[in-house]
Amino acid sequence: MTEHIAVTAGLAIGAIIALSAALTPLCRMLRQPVVVGQLVAGAGLGMLPRSITGAVFPAASLPFLNVISQIGLALFLFRVGYEIDLRSRRDYRRGIFAVAVGGFVPSMLLGVGLAALLGGTSRWAPLPGVPRGSFVLFIAVAMSITAVPVLACILAEHDIVTTRPGIVAMSSAGMLDVAGWLLLTVAISAAGMKVSPASVAIGLLGYVAGMLFVARPALRRLMLAAGPARILPETAVIPFVLVSAWCTARLGLHPFSGALLAGMVMPRNANGGPDAGLVTTVEKTSSILLPVFFVVTGMALRAGALRGPDLGLLAVVCVLATAGKLGGSTLAARASRMAWRDSLTVGVLMNTRGLTELIAINAGRQAGLIGTSLYTILVLMALVTTALTGPLLALLRTQKFNIMYLERHEILTPWAEKSKSLQFPAHHGTLKVNAS
Repeated sequence: MTEHIAVTAGLAIGAIIALSAALTPLCRMLRQPVVVGQLVAGAGLGMLPRSITGAVFPAASLPFLNVISQIGLALFLFRVGYEIDLRSRRDYRRGIFAVAVGGFVPSMLLGVGLAALLGGTSRWAPLPGVPRGSFVLFIAVAMSITAVPVLACILAEHDIVTTRPGIVAMSSAGMLDVAGWLLLTVAISAAGMKVSPASVAIGLLGYVAGMLFVARPALRRLMLAAGPARILPETAVIPFVLVSAWCTARLGLHPFSGALLAGMVMPRNANGGPDAGLVTTVEKTSSILLPVFFVVTGMALRAGALRGPDLGLLAVVCVLATAGKLGGSTLAARASRMAWRDSLTVGVLMNTRGLTELIAINAGRQAGLIGTSLYTILVLMALVTTALTGPLLALLRTQKFNIMYLERHEILTPWAEKSKSLQFPAHHGTLKVNAS
């Protein structure tokens, strides 16, 4: 019986990986992050009749799929923690701090207001036994997160990694991720805490100290012993991540806290950046396992069960999430003396949520903070806001928008000669604008 379940789970995982590989070219053609296509596929599976999904993914295989998805998530969060870089260029430091605050505080406040309204309803109120404060804090964080890995992919795809908007957005998102994960840990831990907060705090402080003063030096010695390549083998990194996740779970915290901390304490290269070889090793492993998470997430969705009030709330949540993140980040960037075009670009980039948001929402569902209806609404919000990033960036870089921008700033007048052209610094190299 156990062998049959294992074979069934293996076949299901193979089908998921094949579906993910098939969607990748389509996502690239549409200039969308692969995460969007994978989530759409998972959501589509979730909307199929249970007789169909039950045949492809039998109930007996779901625990195996869940374990695999959690391993993939742990490795992904390790990579997030490892790639977070809180250093910033001196000349952009003011803008980075302003955007981090402007993108976080308004979103948090809107989230608090939304949670207060939802708490007074019978359809979307916190589940029985959930502390009101945990519910409010969770909704606020869910409205405020920016997906650093997906953002990095978008920056590379649009070739704006080294531009001012790219640097400011990436550095600000890194700061927000640290604050967001800390607050999310507090919300989830407070909801399901079975021991005293003092015991958890003492245990966490001891664990962090052990990671910094015992694990980190030991890892550095292993990395130096690996030779000039300085790449730790998978046999060392993956167990380290999983053990760290297990330790925080034993402390009464969510396992993602340990995986994220493992990445943050991992030694970096001589330049202070992440080791490219190590990132590649973890990325290849997690990319195979992560699609399973999307299917598990999608199968928990009940998009077909959403009614009129739910769809209305979805629209409100999308508007509030975009207003707080895109609007707040744009105004903060503009206040730090960035041009309007660059400020809008920063706002659009900061509105990317992607996989990081899905992990946070899924953790809230597993902790019993939200029900299926609200979970589905938040997942769809993450999908919509992430899918908008590519088209909005493309719009900001169109010739028509650039001509409007130039005319507004009196760089190019509407009555310019048709043959006239000029060089305008776009995000991708230099854009030649014709007045014709």
